[in-house]
Amino acid sequence: MVASLQLLEDEGIANGVCMRAIQAVNVYFIIVAGLSWWEEVSPYDPIGTTVAIIVIITISAVKDAVEDIKRHQEDKLLNETLMASVMQKDGTYEEKQWQHMQVGDFVKVEDNEAIPADLILLYSLHQDD
Repeated sequence: MVASLQLLEDEGIANGVCMRAIQAVNVYFIIVAGLSWWEEVSPYDPIGTTVAIIVIITISAVKDAVEDIKRHQEDKLLNETLMASVMQKDGTYEEKQWQHMQVGDFVKVEDNEAIPADLILLYSLHQDD
């Protein structure tokens, strides 16, 4: 099961649809839709139940795609922002885009400046008023 989930994660667009399909609630409805095509067993219309689960999975996939696109645009905007003052080897600071930050960079953060969550505070000069 873990190997199959890893395979689904590497597939891209099909990932969202497959991940929706293996959720417990959707598995139930997929089974009901499949059984509805067996006329001896099902009192339901096979087209109605099949279309219903397809619509539900499609709407979920579209919603996830819209959220992913929005998150990607916000990340790109943040990564291209010139906000980091990074210490150079000679002790001076220069402005850098967040996307060009590297592990081990020393960043100077000023008062009321937005910072990403992946910084470690090494030293602070905070004066209480």
